[in-house]
Amino acid sequence: MRIGLLAVLALATSVHAQSADGNYFVRPAIGSGARGDGGPATAALLNGPYGLAEDSQGNIYISESKAGLIRRILPDGTIERFAGTGKIGRTIEDLPALQADLLRPTALLIDADGGLLFADPEACVIRKIRTDGTVHNLIGKGSCGTSDGGGMGGSTNPTAERRALETDIGSVGGMVLDSSGRLVYSDETYHLVRRLDTDGFVRTLAGTGYGTFG
Repeated sequence: MRIGLLAVLALATSVHAQSADGNYFVRPAIGSGARGDGGPATAALLNGPYGLAEDSQGNIYISESKAGLIRRILPDGTIERFAGTGKIGRTIEDLPALQADLLRPTALLIDADGGLLFADPEACVIRKIRTDGTVHNLIGKGSCGTSDGGGMGGSTNPTAERRALETDIGSVGGMVLDSSGRLVYSDETYHLVRRLDTDGFVRTLAGTGYGTFG
């Protein structure tokens, strides 16, 4: 019985292996490296499922925050890898999503044009997977804020309007589109709710940039 229990635990556990360049790979202890891709979603291995989104075709997207992956469940119940290589790291822009390394994808949202937005708090950005399959930074310059508000070391005003790619961004709690199709997101690190306007600037809708109780 003990041997059987150990076998079950091994099947459900993933292994983090470090490469020579210091990046990490996430793999199941037993089973294929695809972790169920191409098969039924009910039989797939997931590692830290976090965000969910659904597109107009009925596809369900799942961010695996501990695996550096975004996966997609097709209407027929098949699961496949949609973004990420399984190598946890920072990607560069314009790469195809399946060739891009992700750190910790969390919140997901389908954009008005059908692209998939995802927050990556470890990279301090919100990114977009366009309908052509490439990854682009949407908001964030890659600098993370501190938990008490302000920029790194408190040197910037977190509520100030800035161009999207010049904006400090922390851990995104949620994302929605408003009635005009503009992205609105909550920033847990800066204690703010902010909006990406059509002129390319990020502006504060709520919050002072400092957390409080009561």
